[in-house]
Amino acid sequence: MSDTLSDSSIAVTLTRLCLPKRYEDVVDGDFEQPYLVCMAMDQASRRNLCLYYSFLPFPKLAGGGAVRLLDQGYPLYGPSTPGDFVLLTLMVMESERNLQTLNAQLADLIGSQSAALGLPSALADSEYRPSDLLTMLKELTDFLTGTLTATSDNELFRLQISFFRDDPIPYQLNREYDLGNDYVDLTLRICPMANNITLFPRLRTINLDKKNFMPGNSTLSPS
Repeated sequence: MSDTLSDSSIAVTLTRLCLPKRYEDVVDGDFEQPYLVCMAMDQASRRNLCLYYSFLPFPKLAGGGAVRLLDQGYPLYGPSTPGDFVLLTLMVMESERNLQTLNAQLADLIGSQSAALGLPSALADSEYRPSDLLTMLKELTDFLTGTLTATSDNELFRLQISFFRDDPIPYQLNREYDLGNDYVDLTLRICPMANNITLFPRLRTINLDKKNFMPGNSTLSPS
C-alpha cells in the first residue's frame, strides 16, 4: 500500500442518478421531487464528535429521467483525509413538501436522534469498532426514513457502505459502484483529490456534542 495514496485527501461522489419508468408507480401527481440524503463519518468524527450531512434535491425529475453530474460528481463525503475509515449511508426519497424547509428540519432531527441513539458517546469510546458505528448510522437512517414516510414522503432507495485505508486498494480509490433497485439507479465514485479540492462545495458538519442536541428536541413537520 502506498503511504502517499492512503494518506491523501479523497471524496466519495455521486456522478449519476436516474429514475426508471417504474418510479412512477410510487408517486402521485405530476410534480415529483426526488431528493437524496447522505450521512457520513470518518476517523475525525471520533475526535470531533460530528458527522457530515448532504442534501441534494432533484426537482421535477420524472420517471425515465436522468441526471449526470459533471466532472467528478457531487460530494457525499469529503474532500478530506479520512484516517482509518469512511462510513456512509444514503437514502433517496420523494416528496411534495418544501425541500428547503425539509433540509433544515432534517439537520436538526439528525442531531437530536443521534443523541437519543447514543452516537456521540459511541464515537468517543474506542471500544466501538467502525462496524458498530455503521450499525448506529444505519439505525439513524432507518429512523429518518420511517419519520419521512410517516409524514407523506415515499422511500425509493437506501444504502450503507464502508471504505477502509487498510483495504488492498485503500478506500477502493478510483472505483465506481453502480447501485440501485426498481426505482433508482445511481453511480458512486471514490476519487483521490490531490488536485481538485477547490472544485467541490463544502459539506455540512453536524456537531453531535450533547450540549448542542438533546434527545427528542426536534420534530419533522408534515407536508
